[in-house]
Amino acid sequence: MDSGPGIIESLQALQIELGIAPMTPAELLPYIGPPLHQFFPEMFPDHADRVEDVIKAYRRLFEEHAMPSMRPFPGAIDLLADIKKSGRQTCIATCKAQRACIEQAEKMELRPYLDHIYGADYATSRFEKTDVLKELIKNAGIDTNAAIMVGDRMYDLIGAKDVGLPAIGVSYGCGSVEELMTHGADWIVHSVEELRGILFA
Repeated sequence: MDSGPGIIESLQALQIELGIAPMTPAELLPYIGPPLHQFFPEMFPDHADRVEDVIKAYRRLFEEHAMPSMRPFPGAIDLLADIKKSGRQTCIATCKAQRACIEQAEKMELRPYLDHIYGADYATSRFEKTDVLKELIKNAGIDTNAAIMVGDRMYDLIGAKDVGLPAIGVSYGCGSVEELMTHGADWIVHSVEELRGILFA
């Protein structure tokens, strides 16, 4: 799903709420992808002693600013439907809060095409991409020799390598081709149709 613009708008709204001049979209782009616990102390050093409160505020603003505007990439729903028809599982592994991700998938009518949705669970300190993937693989019984990770940021690629998954980097998300190459994407695609070509090769 195309979440980048909504995340940027939510971060800018949070900065304004905390009395900080909002950063530009280009300045905020590197902050899309990593767990909030990882970069919020750096982004909000004056509030480092109450990171949990800042995260709660961000989640509220995310629901207000990001969730209404998020949409699937063109062709993504058809691709998910065809993957399901082929008998394979489709899963989401994200550093976004799991509850918010499930709600968004339902609003975007993606839920019927997804077998599992795993996200950050701050109650159990599961917020790194590697930890989310490990939990998904264990609970969903995924064979890492027959699965592929698809992602647009280095965190997706790092997590995939950590758990032994090959990874497809998509350049139509928030990460650059250079970032995807640097962090070892096994393939790089520039559209959903190119992604389809690899998944159904």
